[in-house]
Amino acid sequence: MSFKILGGELAGRNVETPDTLEVRPLGARVKRTVFDILGEAVVGARIADLFAGAGSFSFEALSRGAAEATMVEKNRTLVDYIYRNSRKLGTDDLIRVYEEDVREYLAHVRPERPYDIIFVDPPYRSGLVPGVLELIEGWPGAGAGSVVLTRVFKKEDISPGCCFVISDERAVGDDKITFFLKTPQ
Repeated sequence: MSFKILGGELAGRNVETPDTLEVRPLGARVKRTVFDILGEAVVGARIADLFAGAGSFSFEALSRGAAEATMVEKNRTLVDYIYRNSRKLGTDDLIRVYEEDVREYLAHVRPERPYDIIFVDPPYRSGLVPGVLELIEGWPGAGAGSVVLTRVFKKEDISPGCCFVISDERAVGDDKITFFLKTPQ
């Protein structure tokens, strides 16, 4: 299965994903909504893509001018797709991939400086977002002003916690996209 990159210098190119129900790449409507809201904030941004899948979000962001993308994905098959897509798109020098559980990554990886945009897109109806947001609250990879973007089933309720404010929220089909801003602690 493949999905087209919608905007930027790689627009029209495909990102390949395995044909399985375990993978839920961003569809065109969701992608358009997310990147319309992010707008120019993507240009030059450092991206952290948690639960990266085959990298659809990161490759769209890189196409639209993001400076770099760190992708965290524990599934070996999906990590292989990330590397395959990156080679095909010519973005090898712009990505870093961690093959591990997101919660473990957040517990031990300490980036030198915060990411500008953090995308949290766990398996559908997994209930992982609240716990991951709690971990992100004290993680040095999220600084004041970092945008934390979540994608969940539209009926899931997400509390922003003490260190986030909701800046935007949209329902797109069965998905709810929420944009949180990290506040100073």
